[in-house]
Amino acid sequence: MLIKLEKVSFEVALNLTGFGKFNILSFLLCSSIIMGMAFELFSVAYLVPGSACELLTTSNQQGLMAAVPLIGVIATSHFWGYLADTRGRRKVLCFSMTLGFFTGGLAALSPDWITFSIFKFMSSSA
Repeated sequence: MLIKLEKVSFEVALNLTGFGKFNILSFLLCSSIIMGMAFELFSVAYLVPGSACELLTTSNQQGLMAAVPLIGVIATSHFWGYLADTRGRRKVLCFSMTLGFFTGGLAALSPDWITFSIFKFMSSSA
């Protein structure tokens, strides 16, 4: 059986597919992922001042701790983009979110500022 497909404009294609539950669930999922990533990146701003008492960090160490998540994002964004383009976005997203979850949890349990910085680098780069 041969089906002939006709070309349609972008607006017509959007009208044919419609708007429904899938679009809303997809929006909610993407929004929660973006909010989680933002919380992961910027939560360090709340943790760094407390590290002076708990981990006995100097101001230079605190500055490095605050910069590490942003360095992780900048250093690995092209790598993750390449993997997503070549291996598939869903597979890479699931892997990176799992890696970010576990390394973020390990960062919360880290005993010193170096271990904390390493795990925050890994969680923000995922």
